[in-house]
Amino acid sequence: MKMHSTESLLKKIERETWRESGVSLIATVTRLMERLLDYRTSIRLN
Repeated sequence: MKMHSTESLLKKIERETWRESGVSLIATVTRLMERLLDYRTSIRLN
């Protein structure tokens, strides 16, 4: 029984870690896309 709860805890921690990484990745990609769109806009205006 104790082994089962330890495995569940490890899975929960793993999901939490992946969630943080996923949120960070999405934020980074969002910033990069915004920069790309700003760059495209500035190129078109020039």
